[in-house]
Amino acid sequence: MLIKMNFYQTLLTISIIFMAAGCCKKNINQEKSYSQNLKIVVSASGGFSGESIGYDLKSNGEIRGWEMVAGKSLEYISKFNAPDSVKIFFSKIDKIGFKNIQYLIPGNQTNSLLFYENDSLVNEVGWSNSNNQAPIDVKDLYNSIMDFIKENRMKN
Repeated sequence: MLIKMNFYQTLLTISIIFMAAGCCKKNINQEKSYSQNLKIVVSASGGFSGESIGYDLKSNGEIRGWEMVAGKSLEYISKFNAPDSVKIFFSKIDKIGFKNIQYLIPGNQTNSLLFYENDSLVNEVGWSNSNNQAPIDVKDLYNSIMDFIKENRMKN
């Protein structure tokens, strides 16, 4: 009886070790995915002037703002780094299933959120400011990113 107990205890211990190793491996893979060449672009465009303003958030923490008027780029208007702070936005892209959301209904003034992997566009979602039907998770993510940028631009 004592030998059987030890066998089961050993089996249980080995199982726990393998499960723990599997959890650690998953966390390492998640960290790797955010260190890849990922980018989120948020922008607002349209209206009478046709002006566009936007921000690129890269997974390495680089954030660059840009502005375009009448098709003429005014290049980057700001640049700062926030490597640990942007990870939450990339995890939200996964959490809300952004890659699979199909919604592109522009209006006179259009907000857009785009997601890139290795410089290739994965998905774009766009909606008019007056459109109440746009996916709420995407609008919330867009607003969170814009609030984050406003707060951090003031600090830099």
